[in-house]
Order: sequence, then C-alpha cells, then structure tokens
Amino acid sequence: MSEPVSTSSRFLARHAGQPLRWLAAVFVLEASAGIATGTEPEPAERATTIRVDRASFWYERLPRWDRREPWEVQAAPPGSSLRLERAVREVLAVHAEDFPLPPPLSIVVQAPPREDLETLLGYMANRTSYGGARLVGDVVYIDVNQSVFTGPDALNEAEIRAFLGHELVHAYQYGAGHVKLGHRQIWRREIEAYQWELANLEPGVRAAYRGDIHVNLFMYAEMLGD
Repeated sequence: MSEPVSTSSRFLARHAGQPLRWLAAVFVLEASAGIATGTEPEPAERATTIRVDRASFWYERLPRWDRREPWEVQAAPPGSSLRLERAVREVLAVHAEDFPLPPPLSIVVQAPPREDLETLLGYMANRTSYGGARLVGDVVYIDVNQSVFTGPDALNEAEIRAFLGHELVHAYQYGAGHVKLGHRQIWRREIEAYQWELANLEPGVRAAYRGDIHVNLFMYAEMLGD
C-alpha cells in the first residue's frame, strides 16, 4: 500500500505519548442511499461510498477468551465487526448534517493488518490507540484497533459511535482538502475532531472516555499555543 498522504490518531490519554496505526471492516454503505449493498470492489465510475470491510477483522477469529492469556492474543467478542456496522449507520443517520452523503471521498472502515503488530509502532498502537484515519490516494482508511473491543479500555456502544464520529470528522476534513502533514495543521484537525466528540457525547459515554477527550483537547491546544 502506498504511503498515506495524511494521518490522524485517536489516542487514549491514559496512555498518552504512544503512537497509532490502521483500521478495517466489510459491508458497503451505498453513499448515495446510506444502505448496505455487499462487498464487491467499487468500479471507478461509481459514486463514493462508506464501507465496512468486515472480512479484515482478523482479531475476531483468534482463539476464544482465556483469562490466562494476554488480551492481545484473545478474540474480540463475536459480532464485533457487526457492532461497527451498526454504529456507522447510526452516526450517519443522527449526524447527517455533519456527514452528508455521498461522502467527498470513499471511506473504508477496517482492522489494521495483523502484520503491523510485528512492529513496535503497530504493537503500541494496538494497545494505546483506538485507531485513526489515513488518506491514501483518494480513499480514507479508518483503522479500528483491537483495543476498541478487548482489553481494559474496551468501548461500549456510545463510545464506539463517538470514536467513529471523531474519525469521520477527519475523513471529511481530508475531503475538504485539509490534508497537510505539518504539526500545527494536524493539531488543528485533532482539536476539531475532539470538539465534535465533546459536542455530541451521549449519556452512555463513561467518565474515562470523557476524560480522554478533555486531556487531548488541552494537550493539542497547549501545543498549538494560539
């Protein structure tokens, strides 16, 4: 895969200072209609779409949960990629003004490639970040790390929707041409995404996740220094 033109990461502030990597899933939201249509490749002439590549979620197919094993080698709960599928639909339905369809660029929600965990960066990302958005060519890839579904910081339904909303903000930023990789541009994009989360938090979002948002907003604002 070619190098990303632009990237962003959704960090857990309680593990601050550690980097992120990539995401994946497998049904297609037909962007013009907002409905699932399958898994076929998109011909170039088709409209832009949002799709969840469920086949990419390798961590759903790991051995069953065993308390004696580290959470990183345990399977995500059955149906985890389906939870993402539902969450994408719900976010697009509730926040249609923020994320109008069709999207400006095609968006693929996926699991990061398993081989990424063989690198230090990928391993730390899987533990300390929920995922992030990458612009590669004219496609935005939203990587959903294993920590979304397993481990001590796994997300509930409301938090998954908040996380996906954050990454969709980045996808639409890229579609609007905000793709520069300079530090200050990245920090401004992160502030906008965290502000979106804060403005749209559901009652079910727990204190730890809310705290992450506030810590990250403060951190990026301090670094920006405006």
